[in-house]
Amino acid sequence: MAKVTNCVVSAAPCATSTGPIGLGADGEQVVVRVGRYGPYLQRGEDRASIPDDLPPDELSVERAEELLAAPSGDRTLGIDPATGLPVLVRSGRFGPYVNHGKINATLKKGMSEETITLEEAIRLIEDKAGAGTSPRSPKKKAAVPAKRAAAKKVPQKQAAKPATKPAAAKSKKARQA
Repeated sequence: MAKVTNCVVSAAPCATSTGPIGLGADGEQVVVRVGRYGPYLQRGEDRASIPDDLPPDELSVERAEELLAAPSGDRTLGIDPATGLPVLVRSGRFGPYVNHGKINATLKKGMSEETITLEEAIRLIEDKAGAGTSPRSPKKKAAVPAKRAAAKKVPQKQAAKPATKPAAAKSKKARQA
């Protein structure tokens, strides 16, 4: 029997889920990768999801370039006059929303990504910021009173001995032997 003495695995995890398509117009390699949310294209730092109806193995370099050049779906509505931060409208997994710094606010029914104005977005963000904490966030503990009654030490009970089964009676054959 042969004994294995050396075993070296040199494949990087990203290398096993990568398929090169070819060189793009700018000379950079365009590759298909499989990520957590499905297949996507990558060229340098640019990334784009591959539509569900398009098999990754049927992609051409030209179609990959089109997908990478398409806008990401983020649209700047303007700058918030109070903070100077940009207000964006984005399309997310759970529908469209507006973003301002670290605050995200979902668009209400009847609002659309194409027709929302900067003033409406700022109002949604202010409502979200004024709403306080999320019900899922941990609640803060109440302040501990300055004088606390001394806690009585309760002696620990001795560990109970595990119950043992009584020995089984020997059968007649075992007693005779």
